[in-house]
Amino acid sequence: VTAASATAITLDEVLDLFYSLKAPYRNKAVFVMNDATIKAIRKLKDGNGQYLWQPSIQAGTPDTILNRPLYTSSYVPTIEAGAKTVVFGDFSYYWVADRQGRVFKRLNE
Repeated sequence: VTAASATAITLDEVLDLFYSLKAPYRNKAVFVMNDATIKAIRKLKDGNGQYLWQPSIQAGTPDTILNRPLYTSSYVPTIEAGAKTVVFGDFSYYWVADRQGRVFKRLNE
């Protein structure tokens, strides 16, 4: 989600993000956001004042939004105008390669 506002996020923005991912990739997709964004989403209420999202209360079960798991990362930006504040995708084939610099060793034989 690219935040339209510097202080808020809307459920419409989350829904737009969810449906921007093609259906086959949504099956294993997860949400990633920081704690401040999660707090903002948890505060969203419907017309009757009821919270729109309730986190999981079952031990060992991740929180979900739109039936997709939600994970926290301090590396995702906080809500600011124009910032990418929520990541949503299927990361099952995502790899991180930690490469080291080249090392040369001189052999005197």
